[in-house]
Parts: sequence; structure tokens; C-alpha cells
Amino acid sequence: MGLIQFLAVILMLLLTLTLLLPMPRKVVEGKSIRRTRYILALGTSLVGIQFLLQYVWRPRDFGVTPAILLNLIFFIPAAYLFNIAILNMERQGRIKRHEWLVGIDTWIITIVTALGVSFIFDVPLLGDSEEMNWVLIFCSLLFATMQVFYFYTQYKDIRRIRRSLNDFYDYEADDMLLWMEVAVMLMAGVALPVPAIIFGPTWLIGTYSVVFFACIYYLIFSFACFVVSSDAHRIFFAENNGDEELEDNDEKAEQEVVMSPADYRRVEHAVARWIDEGGHLQSGITIQTAASDMKLPRYQLSAWLKTTEQELFSPWLTYLRVEEAKKQMKAHPEWSNDIIAEHCGFASRSYFQTVFRKNTGMTPMQFVEEYVVKDPLK
Repeated sequence: MGLIQFLAVILMLLLTLTLLLPMPRKVVEGKSIRRTRYILALGTSLVGIQFLLQYVWRPRDFGVTPAILLNLIFFIPAAYLFNIAILNMERQGRIKRHEWLVGIDTWIITIVTALGVSFIFDVPLLGDSEEMNWVLIFCSLLFATMQVFYFYTQYKDIRRIRRSLNDFYDYEADDMLLWMEVAVMLMAGVALPVPAIIFGPTWLIGTYSVVFFACIYYLIFSFACFVVSSDAHRIFFAENNGDEELEDNDEKAEQEVVMSPADYRRVEHAVARWIDEGGHLQSGITIQTAASDMKLPRYQLSAWLKTTEQELFSPWLTYLRVEEAKKQMKAHPEWSNDIIAEHCGFASRSYFQTVFRKNTGMTPMQFVEEYVVKDPLK
């Protein structure tokens, strides 16, 4: 157990230094990213201090209660900071007041409860007693409840961001959010078992510690990869409707727009003309550029898309391109997937094959064999 604690101190120190040291120039920097770095660094520092105290003081030699209470006193604010860091990235720094307070209140209630029970029942704060055991159970359940709150909040934000991406770019951008989804699930996964683990044998707590380190390492490493890539900027761009600064008035207009029958017909005609001219076969377009080509306000095009079966720009455009690919494969069965992908506006052959199979249930080759070779009249 001592070796695990020592290695944990070294690992947390390295992760903290990684977050605090200047990032490479190619890193996408911004106010929200810098704040996320510092919040994560503070979280890893707390975990490192906690395991340093465990290694030096060895509270389990004095009893189970001091060891568990020490873990909770440091784990609660550390987990809180990791959750706030994820929220900070999802919200671009716009975190609500009650979301800040939930973790702080959880930590304060933990300390006040432990001190209050110790004083009222006249039992040692760091001693093993039935009263303090109930305190530890209550505080660990409080910790798990805090994590459920943040998991639910983060999950809603991920769904919102995914919708923004799919209503802006011409491709499915879910992979940009994969690290966030995994990080959110891991944070919930390591917090919820705490009430059952804290009174477990040493080997179980040691195993849990290793899992906890792995989750923190994944969170920090994935965050570093995220800011080095262009995903952070693309998400920011999509969420701000293609502008470098968030335009609240346009966002409000999009939410409140109610299209009249005349406006609906005008948008429908503009969309049909754009499709006839092959606008949907351009690669790398966004809803912003498409609306500009159609000479429509972006929010009106978005409102019109909500009346379609696909509802969002990316799946709607993908549907049109897949239908065009079917038509071209019937007309030109000798064309390769590279040619079909380029003609129909897909970014690459592999992406074309992926979305074609997702939308039709078969590969392009299977489609040609089924609808062209076997029965060309289909």
C-alpha cells in the first residue's frame, strides 16, 4: 500500500507540472482553457497532498476512521474541481452559481458534520466509533450524490454540444466529444462505489486507488490532446454560430423564431434551388455558408430544418448525399468509392463508407451487388 501511495504522489506531481508548465505554441489557448488547466492542476495537487499525508502519516495505523475521513476531506474537493473543469470546457467558462456551490457545500457539510458529531456525542474525531462510522457513511453518500448531480449536468451539456455540432458542420462530429463522455462516465464510476468501498479490505482500497489514478490520468491526458487538436476551436466556433464572439441576439432570435407559411415556402424554395444547383455536394460546408448561398438568415434555415425528418444540418445533408451516392452507383457501378465520395461531398472514402452503412445497413459494395448487379431495375 505504501508503494502505491508513493507512486501516486509522484504521478500527481508530474500531472500538476504538466498542466502548469507553458503549453506548446500550437495549443489552442483561450480564457476557458487556461482556467481549466489551473482547476485541473489544483485538483491533482489536492490528490497528491492527500496521498503524501497517507504515505507519511499512515493514518490506517491509528484506525479506519482517520484514514477514511482524510480521504473524504481531500477527495471531495478534488473530484469537485475535476467536475468543474469539465463543465468549464463544456460551457466555455459560463458556469452557473449553484453549480459552483454544490461541491463547496458538500465539502463544508462533510467537515461540519464530522466536527459536530464529535462534539455532540463526545467521541474522538479521528477515533473509531459507531457515531463516526455513521458520519463516514453519510459523507460518502453525500459525495456520491454530488457526483450524480455533476454527471447529470455534464451529460446534458454534452447532448447540447453534440446538437450544436450536428447543426453546424456537414459531417458527424461526435468523436470530438468522446473524451468528455468517457471522462464524465469515469468520474461517476469512481465516485458512486465509494460508500461501499471505504470500509473494505486494504486490497480493495488499493485496487480502487489504482483505478482512481487511471481515471485522473485519462482526464488530464485527454484534455491535453484535446487542446493540442483543433477540436476545441471547432466546438467553440459551432457553439457561437460561426462567430468568434457569442451573439446573444442571434441566438435569441433562433430560439423565438416562428415561421409564417410565406416564410416557410420561401425557405423551402431557396433550399430546393440550392440542392438543384448541387450546393449539397460541396465538401466542408457549414450551415452558415449554406444559408449564405441560399441568401437566407441562418436561424431561418435552422428553423426549417427542424421541420424535416432529420431536424439538424449534418444528418439532413448526409441523407441528401447518401441518396446522391445511391443514384451515382446505379448510374456508374464502375466508379470507385473514392470517386463517389468526392463527387457527393464526403470528406473521405472511409467517412463515406461509414455513413453509407449507417444510413442503409449495407456497404457501398453490397449496395452495388444488390441493386445494380442482381436487379438493375430496383
